Amino acid sequence: MFISRNWLMDFVDLAELSMADFSDVITTKVAEVDSVFTLGEPLQDAIICKIVSLLPHPHNPKLNLAKISLGEKTCEVVCGAPNCVAGLITAYLPPRARCCDSANQRELKTVEARDIAGIQSSGFLASEAELGLTTDHAGIIELDSSCAKFAGKSLASVLDGPDVVLEIDNKSLTHRPDLWGQFGFARELAAILGAELKLNLSNYADHTDDGVRKLRDLGTRASRFRVCIDPASRCRRFMGIEIENVSVTTSPLWLRRRLFAVGAGTRNLLVDLSNYVMHEVGQPNHVYDMDRLVGTTINVRLARSGEEFVGLDAVKRQLSDEDVVIADESGPICLGAVIGGDGSAVSETTTRIFVESANFEPVLTRKSAKRHQLRTDASNRFEKNRSPYACPVALHRFAELIKKIDANSRIASKVAEDFVERPAAVRIPLEYNFVRRRLGADIDDGSIISILTSLGFVPDNPAAEDVCNVLVPYERAMKDVTVPEDLVEEVGRIYGYENIPEVAPHIESSAARRDTLKELEYRIRDLLSGCGFSEVYNYSFVNSELALSLGYSLERAVELINSVSVEEKFLRTSLVPGIVDNVEKNSRFFGDISIFELGRVYSDKNGCKCCEGDEKNYPTCEKRNLVVAYRAEQNEVSLGALSEPQIFEGAEFYSLLSLVKRLAAIVTRKQLMVEPISAHSLAAGTLAAGTLARNENSSDARSIYCKWMHPYRCAVLKIGDRPIGVIAEVSPGIVASRDGRAIVAELCLEDLILDADATHSFIPVAKYPDALFEISVVMPKKEPYAKLERAIYEGSLESGLLKKIDVLSVYIGEPLAEGEKSVSVKLSFGSSERTLLPDEFKTARDLVVKSVENHGYSLRQ
Repeated sequence: MFISRNWLMDFVDLAELSMADFSDVITTKVAEVDSVFTLGEPLQDAIICKIVSLLPHPHNPKLNLAKISLGEKTCEVVCGAPNCVAGLITAYLPPRARCCDSANQRELKTVEARDIAGIQSSGFLASEAELGLTTDHAGIIELDSSCAKFAGKSLASVLDGPDVVLEIDNKSLTHRPDLWGQFGFARELAAILGAELKLNLSNYADHTDDGVRKLRDLGTRASRFRVCIDPASRCRRFMGIEIENVSVTTSPLWLRRRLFAVGAGTRNLLVDLSNYVMHEVGQPNHVYDMDRLVGTTINVRLARSGEEFVGLDAVKRQLSDEDVVIADESGPICLGAVIGGDGSAVSETTTRIFVESANFEPVLTRKSAKRHQLRTDASNRFEKNRSPYACPVALHRFAELIKKIDANSRIASKVAEDFVERPAAVRIPLEYNFVRRRLGADIDDGSIISILTSLGFVPDNPAAEDVCNVLVPYERAMKDVTVPEDLVEEVGRIYGYENIPEVAPHIESSAARRDTLKELEYRIRDLLSGCGFSEVYNYSFVNSELALSLGYSLERAVELINSVSVEEKFLRTSLVPGIVDNVEKNSRFFGDISIFELGRVYSDKNGCKCCEGDEKNYPTCEKRNLVVAYRAEQNEVSLGALSEPQIFEGAEFYSLLSLVKRLAAIVTRKQLMVEPISAHSLAAGTLAAGTLARNENSSDARSIYCKWMHPYRCAVLKIGDRPIGVIAEVSPGIVASRDGRAIVAELCLEDLILDADATHSFIPVAKYPDALFEISVVMPKKEPYAKLERAIYEGSLESGLLKKIDVLSVYIGEPLAEGEKSVSVKLSFGSSERTLLPDEFKTARDLVVKSVENHGYSLRQ
């Protein structure tokens, strides 16, 4: 993006702003300037002259000896330009003057008197390119005959002097569609300098009643064309006007010079004027030869797949049904927002034109430009989401300028348009104190209002105390300025960030909020890694086939809309499938496996009992789980064959269970209860999908059982009556490898921390002896020991003296009845403050016995 100082001077007075200040003001208050350069410096050294006579060069027939008049004196120069004729008013560059280098017009070189084919030439007659005005170097510059009276004076006296041009990276303006034109920058500078706009082109916008009236009065008779916008094209507005008696001539020098300054090429008056208006007001427009348009209806629609279109670049393109086209009755005449069509382009014979100004949807514009690898000045601007209210500004300006340049031209019709939907006005509530707090500067209310007003914002009640509603100007209301913070930024940049006092931020220190769950995870990692376990990380996606094979239902699984693969289109409801898959794959290479994973599991929130009453707008129920897997290479029966196999039966299971109990002890001093899931209890009901019982609001062990669990070696982990996880041996065949057993335990950490102790205290070695008590309890053979343990703990609550329970033996046989077993346990009672008195010990012991009997058990005599 190039910004021309001379062009800006049409709208705002910058005479008091030096070249350095001009660049600094734009950088500090609008957008960062990448580079600054000057065009047309030779104008100050060039002298207006008149060619008095021409003589052939004596040694080179292609050259002439031109005698030129410089007012009171004359001189002779050698010239080979084809338009060098007697009587022409042109420009002379004398020796020691500066001229532009032909290869790079931003670089200057010094003119020297030199011998040309045997004739000494004192300087030369300059072309527009050598003066830094345009790229035209086909001939010498031709000045208007009225300049003859200025012969001998500097060329800068009749033309605008050298032009200072700023180069700004397009990326820094991508959020400011209003700045993609010279007038946008002029409007900013007027606000920054506190100056009045000489010409306010915003008055042509029809967001106000006055703008609507001006647009209505632009022409007299109805247009030949009817405009129809197909809603599928998402074009917001399309309008056009007819102009007759136009001439396709060369553009005047001032117009071509300005287009050159902003990096645009030139072709003819109509095309150049269209580009000029776009670069001036930022609104793209297009000129059609009206005599080459077919029919009376102009449609804005989506292209038909395979439809062909030839652009102004003469390239034939196959269109997609996602391209927006402007079409007459013969077909596409323009690829909307990107490039015009060759079939309706203006030519030397054009006398009537239809000038279009429209507003296209940004996303479709960018996709279309990228699809056809065709980025244009128009597409760049439409991608920035310009306001539809800017459309009439371009039409008014085009009509105004063509009448100024070509006096014979005339507006032949009213505006033909289709305006799908007028954008609603944007109003933002603003507190003045909010501005001061955010900027850290004491800016009074009047200054805030003044800055906003200068930028086109309209406070509805500026006299109100501390608060007002601010109407955003149309050019900033297209998702640019939407919240109060945007207004703060506007005030801050115009006020000047350099005027805001530098104060070190006052930061109040406070203790970090404890995250119980995170702390628990850190401690779990420390414990498990210290025990030789390695942490694994699996994807949050689950293989549907694997989950179903392990017995997990996908009814409440969350399905992904854009999954990474067809096989993994659900979020995991458990960590078990991933860890079982890890064990399966690693067991081919390693005999002993000890791994764990900490991660999230997901389920549909609808119907989730634990989410009832949760008003947070989360789409899923999410929990943090821990899964631990342990596998030994050799069967534990073989390891214990030389001793007592029955003692070693299920060693891995109990090893992992012991570890899980240590994990639970990190969080709570409550006893972790283990409730086996026996085969006969499973047969009592239908097996459900394997999610932790908290999801189903049920403590029934059967609701937790899953197909991967060994039917005789699985258990529910509970604290009190509330399940927090499962532990089970993996069923034979699930992990198909060498000999050995794999044990897996999964816990819901969020359930576990519900019983977290507020503090953990150190318990020293007891100073006083414990009182021991042994009992043998007769209970059903199929009933788990966990129920007896719970009965003993409940009986000890009142006294609070029970320290631990040790299982001594389990006996099955005579004289016990069939289906009974005797469990012998040793109870340790004690106090950290004293040796227990006989009465205290007796009371504690009797309470335990009573509780055991109340649970339906009997003591073995």
